[in-house]
Amino acid sequence: MEKYIRNDSRAPRSRVRNVLRYILYATILVLTGMMLIPMPAYEPSLSKALYSREGDLLSATVSSDQQWCLPMDRAVPEKLHTCVVLYEDAYMDYHPGINPVSVAKAIIANTRKGRIHRGASTLAMQVMRIKNKNAQRTWLNKIWEGLSAVKYSLLQTDHEIVREWCSLAPFGGNTIGIKAASLRYFGREVEGLSWAEYALLAVMPNGPSTASLTKNREQLKSKRNFLLMKLASHGCFDKSDLRLYLDEPLPEKTTEVPQEAYHALMYAGMQQPAISLYKSSICRDIQRKTATLIQQETAVLKTEGIMNAAILIIDVVSNEVIAYHGNAPSGTRVFNYVDMVQASRSFGSLLKPLLYAHVVEDGHYLPNELVADIPTAIGGYQPENFDKKYRGAVSLSDMVTQSLNIPAVRVLHTSGQQTFYNRVRGMKLSGIDKGTDHYGLSIILGGAETTL
Repeated sequence: MEKYIRNDSRAPRSRVRNVLRYILYATILVLTGMMLIPMPAYEPSLSKALYSREGDLLSATVSSDQQWCLPMDRAVPEKLHTCVVLYEDAYMDYHPGINPVSVAKAIIANTRKGRIHRGASTLAMQVMRIKNKNAQRTWLNKIWEGLSAVKYSLLQTDHEIVREWCSLAPFGGNTIGIKAASLRYFGREVEGLSWAEYALLAVMPNGPSTASLTKNREQLKSKRNFLLMKLASHGCFDKSDLRLYLDEPLPEKTTEVPQEAYHALMYAGMQQPAISLYKSSICRDIQRKTATLIQQETAVLKTEGIMNAAILIIDVVSNEVIAYHGNAPSGTRVFNYVDMVQASRSFGSLLKPLLYAHVVEDGHYLPNELVADIPTAIGGYQPENFDKKYRGAVSLSDMVTQSLNIPAVRVLHTSGQQTFYNRVRGMKLSGIDKGTDHYGLSIILGGAETTL
């Protein structure tokens, strides 16, 4: 009898061990399968953006698929992080990428309604859904996205998940990501917004039909205010401030993205096409002051038929560009597409000071040595001064300060065109890439081209 009793007492323990073993095997199988699941590789094409030395956005362009999409290259502001998590995934700290409680509630609610009434997507699942962009909305894909979200949550911190959501979330129209949305809806960088503005950005991706400032504004405002009241109940700000935030109006329309250094951005893009964000040495204040200057000057020059102008300012100590305007605005447009800084133009008289330094350094002339300024013909080439006058004899220094053409041609001919040409080529001036026979003596009067 005792033998049978002992055998019977062991049987339940054996069954428990088998069940635990099966659970362990199933867990290992699921985890192994989940780790082998490939993560969706979709990444949106990014806008190109140029920032000043102070960190202010100077210019930006749409991406290759015509979207405004600026990545979150900095940490997500704490207030924004709080808004996003509280509205989209309040239990983010307590689940592994899938919230089983939310899933159960969604199944019950949707079954009762007979339609999709409630969702259960966590932030990790939303990121996976966005990255799985072209997949059909089937149960199989939903399960796959859920498993991917678990894997994603194991590989990334909560802050990194929120940051990627902020980079990928849709905000209506062709605006992708919170950074671009902040610029388009508020005209400011995302780091300097109010609680009400952060709350609006947090709720906009929740429903694409409400992510608009032109329709369903009351529904959008209602969602924002719901989040604001939730934030107040969590002690994020005093309830005395809640009324101020609730009364804060929604933006009336989208704002224009800054275009203060469009040509500098285009040049940076050509030099480093693989990069999307460029941090420049341009000084914001000097860039803005020179923008006013070029507009004032071109307003006068246009009366003389001069339609283009450019400004390039370089710090000669650090060799850094601190202002760059490729052209003046054209008509009603913000900018002219032609970049005069990079466009090849005649040297004009810019080589005359180099000729002066060359002949003085080589001992061909003294600074005050006289040079003939008389009608001249050299091998059929007949230079003229700009004012069509002749001065008889002028000093070498006057040749430069008065920018006299005839003396410059005579000095170049006397001192030797080839030696001067070799020196100029040694300075690696862009545009001078042909032989001396191609340019002849006209090189000193602008017979060659270069860029500003």
